Amino acid sequence: MKKSEPKSFPSKVTWRSLLLGVLLIPVNVYWMTIVEVKYYSLDGSCLPLFVEPVFILFVIILFNLPLKRFAPGAVLTQAELLTIYIMVASSCTFAGHDTLQNMFGSIVHPFWFATPENEWQELFFRYIPRWLTVTDSQSLKGFYEGESTFYLSRNLSLWARPLAFWGLLFLVMMFMMLCINTLIRKRWTEQEKLAYPIIQLPLGLSEDSGTKLLKNQMMWMGFSIAVIIGLINGIHFLAPQFPEIPYIKRTLIWDNIFTERPWSAMRGVRVSMYPFAIGLAFFLPLDLSFSCWFFFVVRL
Repeated sequence: MKKSEPKSFPSKVTWRSLLLGVLLIPVNVYWMTIVEVKYYSLDGSCLPLFVEPVFILFVIILFNLPLKRFAPGAVLTQAELLTIYIMVASSCTFAGHDTLQNMFGSIVHPFWFATPENEWQELFFRYIPRWLTVTDSQSLKGFYEGESTFYLSRNLSLWARPLAFWGLLFLVMMFMMLCINTLIRKRWTEQEKLAYPIIQLPLGLSEDSGTKLLKNQMMWMGFSIAVIIGLINGIHFLAPQFPEIPYIKRTLIWDNIFTERPWSAMRGVRVSMYPFAIGLAFFLPLDLSFSCWFFFVVRL
């Protein structure tokens, strides 16, 4: 008897998926920069599941649905959708909060805020490599005070070398993380059987070109609840006279209840409810979800 051949899946990374990923990275980075820098909302890259790449993937799937009906040959496969998602999500780790956003300020901060009173120049300027920083006063003035643009020949020439070296450092760090991933993948995936809850939503969205999850009524029920709460609280933020649903970042009043040690450590504990966190917890193994709250309590 002939052995049954394994079922083949369209798993190739295509040029069109790479092209779409490259085109969408600037859109994602610009969106995240506006959210985090202009409005200083850390819901872009500080949450475990990046919001922008998931939304971009969702929009691509919506465009994919009519293609599946009228042009089946042009439909993006799951491998292509995940390639686009991974590229866009990876750009969040570079351009997000506490990485490149803060790096721009860090490489120029000491030279702009140095004064004769704090004596920074005498104390540690000699330890800072000039090829990793920007010291030109005119360029620094435009960076901090505005009324200028980065796209000037003078600024480009001053920033090109330090940004190239810092970019090389980030690429090396990313390569190291991929190497660590390779080392621990077998243990986590094959032995620990981790569910990787953060990837479950993008994986479910991309399955069957996005149609399977979008037909799930339970998914739409949970999605609707989260959207309604977000819309109501968003309207309240813009118009405070509109009522809100107080579900997030609320502090329980323990101050007058637990006053003696060791229970006084519970004073000021914040109890929050994030719909997306509840959804991610659904995919967590029981022992892992237990350890999340157990060690949070223990560290108090």
